[in-house]
Amino acid sequence: MGEFFKGWRRKAGLVTLAMALAFMMLWFRSYLIKDFVEAGASGNSHQFVTTDGGDIVWARYRSDLLIGQPVQWSWKSVAYRRRPFTLPEGWQISAQRTILGAEFMTMQRETTTISSRRVPYWTLVLPLTLLSAWLILIKPRKAKGTPQISTHVWVRTANRTVTSETFSR
Repeated sequence: MGEFFKGWRRKAGLVTLAMALAFMMLWFRSYLIKDFVEAGASGNSHQFVTTDGGDIVWARYRSDLLIGQPVQWSWKSVAYRRRPFTLPEGWQISAQRTILGAEFMTMQRETTTISSRRVPYWTLVLPLTLLSAWLILIKPRKAKGTPQISTHVWVRTANRTVTSETFSR
């Protein structure tokens, strides 16, 4: 068994498989529990990450009202309830783009801007799983060593018999 895990590829495959499993557990958890982690950043912005029904959302909240506010970290978890997205009153979507299920959106109201990136967990789990399968299941290359050189020597004897001998170095 120790022979199977020789080399860096299979070890890296196990690490990517562990990452895929961790993201898959968070994916399933996001349908039961909504996590919300907020980090107050310096200047006029706050950043937060939240899980939302199979998606992970990263957003930045910028406002002049945040200047001088202390940096705070918070984390809370609540039971997940699916709600349709409704734009709060007074807010406008200034940019929105969707690529392979990932959604990029910017909302504005007066001097406040929220930029968000919503990424489905499957876009993280599937590539990591495929990469780990390739790294674990691919046959390792033979180690580079000294090449085997064969030399044929033809010997002619006095009675004109020709013989062949093979020498390896």
